[in-house]
Amino acid sequence: MQTEKVIQNSILLFLRTHPKVSYAIFTRTGVTKASKFRNTRGSCPNGCPDIIGSLKGNPARSFVIECKKPGGKTSKAQIDFLEKVEKDGGLALLAFSLEDVKSWIENLSRKENDSSSNTSK
Repeated sequence: MQTEKVIQNSILLFLRTHPKVSYAIFTRTGVTKASKFRNTRGSCPNGCPDIIGSLKGNPARSFVIECKKPGGKTSKAQIDFLEKVEKDGGLALLAFSLEDVKSWIENLSRKENDSSSNTSK
């Protein structure tokens, strides 16, 4: 079984090379050991997803992705964050694999093509 970090890295690599993605970055959350004398806290609030980015387009669409290994648990703060992003007009995904993200991007592209063909009639 893949670790969450391996899943995050494969998703980030895919997004950074996808022609419809403007940018994708990994967020720093939680506490990290900076040295043997001190710890540092990430710059994102509690529940912040692992990846944030933007899809190209007019208008561009912001997105967030929370990555979990299969069977991984999502905290209430993470679920609340994803719901807030969607409520505010952004795109949010809970991904358990690279295939989840590939399908999500494909579905978004299909919806975009369907709506643009409907408006051009």
